Amino acid sequence: MTHDDMQDIRKAGWELPREVLDTLGGYQREFLMAQFTGTRTPGYYAARLAALGLAGLGRVVDAACGTGQWTVALAGLNGQAEGVDIDAGRLLVARELAGAMGAANCAFRHGRLEALPFADASVDGLFCRGAFMFSDTARTLAEFRRVLRPGGRAYLDANGPGWTAHMFWTRGLRARDWNQAASAVMTTLRTALGRPARIFLTAGRLRALARANGLTVLGCGPEGSLSCPPGRRDSVPPIYPERMFGLPAVHELLLRKDGP
Repeated sequence: MTHDDMQDIRKAGWELPREVLDTLGGYQREFLMAQFTGTRTPGYYAARLAALGLAGLGRVVDAACGTGQWTVALAGLNGQAEGVDIDAGRLLVARELAGAMGAANCAFRHGRLEALPFADASVDGLFCRGAFMFSDTARTLAEFRRVLRPGGRAYLDANGPGWTAHMFWTRGLRARDWNQAASAVMTTLRTALGRPARIFLTAGRLRALARANGLTVLGCGPEGSLSCPPGRRDSVPPIYPERMFGLPAVHELLLRKDGP
């Protein structure tokens, strides 16, 4: 991690120990820089969470929390925030980030989306970004419903066919990255064959999955349509374009658990 990288991170309002950042490999470092610089300030993440109604709650969970930027933002808006991830390296960064940012009401655990480490009906809100489509989607939604208290809400996003086309052409063939291209082909095949995980999803399929697992759909649309505050799109813009190659790129879904 260069001196300029650290300056860019701090300029955006984040504090991260340099020695932790230096343990990251090339892709993870590139990913982290995209999440912690430029317009991706703590206020940016907080504004998007508040627009979803994930503020003023007791206990909230960031499922598949990654490096913890959303978890820290959730901690600033709610009584307690807990991040869960399967990647031990990212959890290390997340813990160091929370400590450096003074988020004392923030904790992290190792776990999978399909088996969240929480008791039944113990969570007021749940946030899941960038991971749902890689999990067993039906089992994950059943877990969301299990851990949510009645009236609790959950947010998730999921790659659509446009993102898979982007991975195949832009990040794959055009960049001569054959692994990316092959991964996009496999994603398309798995989706066509009706597999539950490592797929892309349509808006209709997302709604149907949610309803089949006992969750009420409060909203569904392109990434940013539900979570970017109205009138603030210039300062809190969506992360992804609405369409790629003429196809829906990334969907977001807001859900509520009704009943016991």
